[in-house]
Amino acid sequence: ISWADNTPPSATNSSLLIDKLTLKNLQNKFGQTYGLAVGDRVSATLKDTIYLQNGHPQFYIIEINKKSIYGK
Repeated sequence: ISWADNTPPSATNSSLLIDKLTLKNLQNKFGQTYGLAVGDRVSATLKDTIYLQNGHPQFYIIEINKKSIYGK
């Protein structure tokens, strides 16, 4: 679940292939790799939106999936 105001549009429908540079950047910035490895594909898909009474979105429900391109 993510606040609609703080969620970039690319976070609700995107895919990222983890390469060595991305993994190194995660390690440097956050001190960990969150269980990701080179060759993993991380995708985000918007599943639902929760709206305020005025019709503006308040929350996005986003599903995150990880799949290895190496079949592991």
